[in-house]
Amino acid sequence: MKNVLLKIILFCKRPGIINRLIFFGGALIALFSFFIPDVKFGLTMKNPPKLSIEQIKKTPIDDLPRYIIVTDSKVLQSERKFGLEALGDSLVSTLSEDQKQSLGESLNISSYGYVTEQKIKKRDTTLSAIYYPVYSIAEAKTTQTANALECYVVIKDTHVTPAELENDKYFTNATFSIQGRFDGTTIDSETLNLLEESGYHANKNAIILTKGNTPMSLVNAIVLSILAALIAIIVFLSFLSSSFLYKIFGVEQDVIKVNE
Repeated sequence: MKNVLLKIILFCKRPGIINRLIFFGGALIALFSFFIPDVKFGLTMKNPPKLSIEQIKKTPIDDLPRYIIVTDSKVLQSERKFGLEALGDSLVSTLSEDQKQSLGESLNISSYGYVTEQKIKKRDTTLSAIYYPVYSIAEAKTTQTANALECYVVIKDTHVTPAELENDKYFTNATFSIQGRFDGTTIDSETLNLLEESGYHANKNAIILTKGNTPMSLVNAIVLSILAALIAIIVFLSFLSSSFLYKIFGVEQDVIKVNE
């Protein structure tokens, strides 16, 4: 068995150092960011708990479960002010002076706002994710828009497509639900500022919930944790010298002598 393991480690020495560092880092990230947290979740509970936004607000961040189903919550539109130029020159040109004056210097337009995250692949920019706030239904009953409210839960959706966002189909779909994975992170300053520009107000400690992510089974989480740990250990050992590896594994190294 030790001879097989030694051969695997020696084989892993073939890729360059940078490639091995990428594999090592990737294995550690997968282990500690995904697999082990899912193992802990599977050992403590079977299904994601249902929590209201009020319960989430009252629960310390360190005590929040990894997966959450947010109940009694909804998405709200925000109201923003735009100048007449927001209508477009062609539409403004059709308005009379009285109509322009009645509209005033600005227009109040309500819409579903969100922050987009994009990625560049092969010089093409594609949609990577969107961020948007959600509010308790009790809060939503007091206002038509979210401008006067402060959100404590921000949803990140990495599965959304541009087609779903057209005509607000994403937010008005009858099957819309709010549940996902909590990685222990709170909103960053850049996303916070971008939401503010969209007319939303988020608490600086608002949590980020990744929509659509569900817990893996406990067995799968354990197996993947073991595999990731083994990969990390093997790649780490590949950085040691071959002579030292032969020594610690107790295997005699073949020496080729050249007769002159």
